[in-house]
Amino acid sequence: MERIRLDLGFPNCFSVGSSGRRGGLAVLWTEDVQIQLLSYSQSHIDMEIRDMTDFSWHLTGFYGHPETGRRHESWALLKSLKSSSTLPWVCLGDFNEIMRQSEKVGGNPRSERQIHSFCNAIEYCELSELGFKGPRFTFIRKQLGSVLRERLDRVLVTHAWEEQFPGSISHHLPTVRSDHSPILLKVQRQKQRFGRKRGRQFRFENYWLNEEECETIVRDAWNQGAGASQMDIVLDKITKCGVMLQDWSAHKFGNIPECIKMLQTELQQLHDGTACDCSSEHLEQVQTELCSLQQQEEIYWKQRSRVQWLQEGDKNTSFFHTRASERRKKNVITELLDEGGHLVHDHEGMEQIALHYF
Repeated sequence: MERIRLDLGFPNCFSVGSSGRRGGLAVLWTEDVQIQLLSYSQSHIDMEIRDMTDFSWHLTGFYGHPETGRRHESWALLKSLKSSSTLPWVCLGDFNEIMRQSEKVGGNPRSERQIHSFCNAIEYCELSELGFKGPRFTFIRKQLGSVLRERLDRVLVTHAWEEQFPGSISHHLPTVRSDHSPILLKVQRQKQRFGRKRGRQFRFENYWLNEEECETIVRDAWNQGAGASQMDIVLDKITKCGVMLQDWSAHKFGNIPECIKMLQTELQQLHDGTACDCSSEHLEQVQTELCSLQQQEEIYWKQRSRVQWLQEGDKNTSFFHTRASERRKKNVITELLDEGGHLVHDHEGMEQIALHYF
């Protein structure tokens, strides 16, 4: 490992030796980064980092056990590492497991119990996937005339870390000598913004469909409209429909999170007996209104997360919020290919490519 450290030009290194031809972990760092080692084993290196911007965070390099029958030991270790630091956390490495069946092509299907155990450990640690660029699969091996492809390597982060580094993304790099793709984590404090700031985008909210008034609003808007051509008329009808729906929603529902907080406070006062009206009728009214607003909030975040496998009624808006954040990361343009086939990352360069293209 010392030879590798010297070849790469890193002044600092900590390594855990391999067991035969398996395993072997190492972390190398430069002088402008401070590292405090928390714990290590054949399966992990856990540390706290103070980076060059003087910000501290929790980093874990992880290796899932290669034997399926002992994979539960890895998930027990992962869960225990959650409490090793209170700082924003990144956990990355070769987990030797997939999170969904679509992450494997070739060979026998993975046991749903195995997948569930891995996902349960991730959920317990309050981790979620960081967006990535590059090939979907990180492990490729030829076997018996076929090719096995799996996504075994990934970067997992807590919401707190993602808030501190919102522009960060992982890259799955090509490889020649290994059956695993290297993963490059690019840590970035700010999101890249491309283009002019636009006004608020119109979105049709699915919870509007629960209101009978919604159909009336759409019908009234569609009966209006003017323009020089049929297309202009259609566009005018769509615009009027959006404006009328937004105005109606603002008056009908207001700010849903604020309304929920107010009703929760009022419900607490009713339970404590400190409300002005503590009648059973008023209690039932508040409970009904609160339930309705919570359902609308759930539908709101579910629509943005595009999660199809959870049914309305789960009341897990924090989960939907995390998935919506993941979608926003995928919608950010971080690079464009110019006419010469070169990748351009800076804002001005991407703007010029877009302008010349159109």
